[in-house]
Amino acid sequence: MKRYVLPNIINSVIKEQTKKKKNIVYGSRALNAQLPRLLQRPSNDWDIWTKKPRGTANELEQSLDALAGYDAYDDKKIYAYTYDYKKPVYRVIDKETGNVIADFTKTPGSVDYIIIGNIRYQSLADAKKAYKRILSDKNFSFRWSKARHDLWCIEHFEKKLKSGHKRFNLSSYPVNIFKKRGKK
Repeated sequence: MKRYVLPNIINSVIKEQTKKKKNIVYGSRALNAQLPRLLQRPSNDWDIWTKKPRGTANELEQSLDALAGYDAYDDKKIYAYTYDYKKPVYRVIDKETGNVIADFTKTPGSVDYIIIGNIRYQSLADAKKAYKRILSDKNFSFRWSKARHDLWCIEHFEKKLKSGHKRFNLSSYPVNIFKKRGKK
């Protein structure tokens, strides 16, 4: 029987898989987990670093197909510019709508991350370095507007947090974002 899989169920499946495999979420989902709601940017897909991107994408695709009750999702390999260079990305998409559910990429050498709710997210400091790198490279000109916006949000948040602004009280956040939690 065909079933529609709700986005919140898809998100919970991705979160469980990410926890279990100790993958690292990066991009706008990682920023949204650490920034206040006013500075968050909407995101429809997940960007995840993993040791085995092909296998992880295939596992997610099979899990979502099982929930839907038919072959509703597909995983495919594309080549895309990521933070460092052009490399393979394994993408899980919804066949009916063509919407991207998640992109899986091999974990780069060293990534600073923090853990929120047992999920590893790219740290703001690491994201800040990556966005500065993107803005200095002409190959990433197609990403400049998002990178500029995200970099501004991170810097604005850090400035308000350090100044002791009452809206950005550190005690309301699950972790100290300025303290590194780990390297992978």
